[in-house]
Amino acid sequence: MAESTTYAVTPRQGWQEIIGLVLVIYAGMNLNGILHYATGLEGFLSPLILVLSLVTIMLCASTRLVSTAYAWFMFFLLAYGIGGLVPLIGDGEVDAERIVAFAGTVIYCTAMYFYIAQRGEDGVRSVLSALQIIFFINCIAVLNDRFIVNYFNIDRPEERASGFFDNPNEAAGMALYYIILIASTAKKIDLWTVIKFSVALAALLMTFSKTGMLLFIGLTVIFLCVRRLYGVLAVAVFGAVALLPVIHFIVSVNPLDMTDEQVLRIEQVLDVFSGEVDNKTTTGRVELWKIGIDRISKTIPLGTGIGTYHRMDGSGYIDLEGNWLGVHNTFLMVLGESGLVPFLIFLGFLFVLIRAAFLGMAPVTMVGFVVVFISDMFVGHGVLTTRLHDLMMCIIMAAGLQPQTQPSASRTSNEVMRPT
Repeated sequence: MAESTTYAVTPRQGWQEIIGLVLVIYAGMNLNGILHYATGLEGFLSPLILVLSLVTIMLCASTRLVSTAYAWFMFFLLAYGIGGLVPLIGDGEVDAERIVAFAGTVIYCTAMYFYIAQRGEDGVRSVLSALQIIFFINCIAVLNDRFIVNYFNIDRPEERASGFFDNPNEAAGMALYYIILIASTAKKIDLWTVIKFSVALAALLMTFSKTGMLLFIGLTVIFLCVRRLYGVLAVAVFGAVALLPVIHFIVSVNPLDMTDEQVLRIEQVLDVFSGEVDNKTTTGRVELWKIGIDRISKTIPLGTGIGTYHRMDGSGYIDLEGNWLGVHNTFLMVLGESGLVPFLIFLGFLFVLIRAAFLGMAPVTMVGFVVVFISDMFVGHGVLTTRLHDLMMCIIMAAGLQPQTQPSASRTSNEVMRPT
């Protein structure tokens, strides 16, 4: 009879677990956003998170855990920082707020990466398990957005649910990450799986994010093809086609009493499917991209300074608070602010990150995560300083350290779901 082995947890390990979990919850639930609603103060937790991140780095960091993806990411941020500060030599300007935000990205990502990586495969699994709970709570918050708005007396100019997040698009990204997590890790289709998936999908729809809806459809097709569930895919396609008249009826008659903006967003999703990608269907992004490209053509191979493409002065486009709009594209932001060399390093990092997602543990989950992560870069310029995206990127990098193993009968992270 084999003896069971127990492992004592040292006080140091216990503190590592507690601090690491706090950092996961901080990003996963947007705790700064929640406390902003409650206190009116921005960055309420930032000093504490800075201290906890530095402590985590001291406890967990090790050169043996430095992966190719992490090294490339730090190399890119260094190049971006240097390239983005070069304009100061002349008459250029930089945004100090953006510098602080990117410094926070360096510290937070380093802490989270080493916290997960030093625990190996169990570290990745434990963080994913925690996110299952965190994201479920987030989705419930999105579904009860009206209560949150009324309770905290929040002035939201858009009729789109976002729950604990300031931006509905961030909430949509969270819901997509959760859908991927549910679909790729569930071992069977039981009632609880159906409930979680339904809540996540409902939350995604409540954000009225066009990018989120389109990504969900695309990821669903890819997932069913990877799983070779062609029969389910055929049923889904025929079902979607059958629903088109219903959707057109809802848009034209509006029996659900949706706002004009909500109706418009559904119409624009249908327009994108018909091949119409223009300034209207991208909510003004095409024009912002054109302005960004025009400005880049005048300064390449150099950049114009950190922050200059987060808010493009004199572009003619402002947000509801009167601030100049940014370029709404991370690739153009990096190229415009820091120049050609950092941009090429950035592309190299993304290639390495994709490779890590395919070759590391739980590839179906990680590839799904990286698709959402990179797709958001095409429509937003703040992805690299959004802590939720930073957290998911660290999970992908840490998972890339763990080689894929043959699935066993006892446990596998990405086996096909089977009905019960």
